Amino acid sequence: MTQTPKPQHVNWEAVWKSLDWDDEMRQAAASTLRLRQRAQQYAAPVAAPSDLTEDTYTVLSFDLGGEGYSVDVTLVRSVRSLNDLVGVPGLPSFYPGVVNVRGQIVTVMDLRHFFGIAADEEITAPHELVLVHANGLEIALLADQVNGVVTVPRRTISHLDNMRYTRGITHDKMIMLDIERLLADERVVIGGKHD
Repeated sequence: MTQTPKPQHVNWEAVWKSLDWDDEMRQAAASTLRLRQRAQQYAAPVAAPSDLTEDTYTVLSFDLGGEGYSVDVTLVRSVRSLNDLVGVPGLPSFYPGVVNVRGQIVTVMDLRHFFGIAADEEITAPHELVLVHANGLEIALLADQVNGVVTVPRRTISHLDNMRYTRGITHDKMIMLDIERLLADERVVIGGKHD
């Protein structure tokens, strides 16, 4: 019959002494080193917010009718499903109707009709809305799908001379809308002027 060896008791005090951890000078030096490392981390320059945004656009990307679009994320109020669209007689074709958003009547805009792009009837009807606000107006833009927020370097944007409502187009063919300019168009305002 074999006996199980008894567990040995570890003398931690001896271990610490062998590592010289009980030495006050060693502890002080280690503490000073940690403080110096932290001070260097805190002193490292942080990019100012203007530096970060100066050469990029942060946009909300969405698809409509096979085209990719984006709008400045700071002008987006919300994204929601398209429910209970009510047609209004006499509106231009780029306004398919209005929706009730938390008790406020918001006009829905179809960019395909506004830009004169023929809508393919075989494609599923848009089912999302991107609510944007600029120039004192709030408009809900139709979207097939909202893709999310992306950051686009300005150097990757090519300008489109023939589309005055855009900031340009990216290398992957996303059209960057200029919502402020779009909502300043006199055709957008129905029944009066806006500020």
